Amino acid sequence: MVNQDKKDKKISKRYGKEQILHSGKYGQGDLLEALLKEGETYSHDQVQTILAGFLKKEVR
Repeated sequence: MVNQDKKDKKISKRYGKEQILHSGKYGQGDLLEALLKEGETYSHDQVQTILAGFLKKEVR
């Protein structure tokens, strides 16, 4: 029963800014350097949301 409870909960791994920047998974390293905050942790979904939100902004 305990194993089933663990499977039911969505566990997302979280990574620090430096880990994300050094992973090479995201092509916008300079952009992420500016957008992510030092000392915070982020999941993959959060990083995707942050990038998408910034890239969808209207250029002035």
